[in-house]
Amino acid sequence: MNNILQVKKADIVEVYRHNFQQEIGNIAETMARGFGKVVSFDTEFPGLSIKTAKPTTDSQTEYKNMKDNVNAQKMIQFGMTLSDA
Repeated sequence: MNNILQVKKADIVEVYRHNFQQEIGNIAETMARGFGKVVSFDTEFPGLSIKTAKPTTDSQTEYKNMKDNVNAQKMIQFGMTLSDA
């Protein structure tokens, strides 16, 4: 039995304001054809703007600090990957 994974060439599309609606339509069409059972998202923010007084190992405090920083920033990049795996 041959267990070689077939990898297809991925299209990387840069999306800006001028082509956003067209690319959202392309994504919806691709998913309607049955491709993209798994959707992954990645976001980028410019950095930390709210500094904490001291480092902590408490997970709830760390989460609150991260959430406060994300809420204070504007997203600068958004990535999306469609996959069947």
